[in-house]
Amino acid sequence: MTPYGIVYKDTVASLNEGAEIWRKNLNKISKKYFILSYLLISASVVAVNFAILCFRTEKDIYIPTTVLITLMEIISLYFLLISVSKRNAKNIFLSTNSNKSFKQAVIRENDMEFSTPYSKSNYFYEEIDKVVEGIFSLNIYVEEGNLPVCISKNSVEKGDIDMFISLLREKIQDRYIYEKSRGVR
Repeated sequence: MTPYGIVYKDTVASLNEGAEIWRKNLNKISKKYFILSYLLISASVVAVNFAILCFRTEKDIYIPTTVLITLMEIISLYFLLISVSKRNAKNIFLSTNSNKSFKQAVIRENDMEFSTPYSKSNYFYEEIDKVVEGIFSLNIYVEEGNLPVCISKNSVEKGDIDMFISLLREKIQDRYIYEKSRGVR
């Protein structure tokens, strides 16, 4: 096989989509840890509101209001924790992958090579866990838990992205996943 490569630059849309795909696939905060944290903070909110209610003289009047306020606080807390975890994952992804210079990806017979002006790395196809294709990006996961290599599909300067994708699909086979992103922000 003749090596085939592309030269590309990062774009905002592809990096945002890559960050969202990475966050979904990685589950940066495990569900068990998230639920435990949420329950502990919710218990604290309930305890504080109950303590405030104990200092009221006419408890019968304030109980419905206190329950309503407690429920609103717990629901708000849930959405706050979700948005903070999404933003943190996105910031980690963008700070690591964002680069204004050109990057190159080359598919060879037995391995892939990724290079930037400052680094070069080779990975055998057996080392690649999976490839997730989105609308704007191609995310190559080399090791579980690490950030993927994010290739911007719409900013390829040299080479044909469709040819690159078909060659990569042929090499990766069942580890190639197409994910249609819902709403990239």
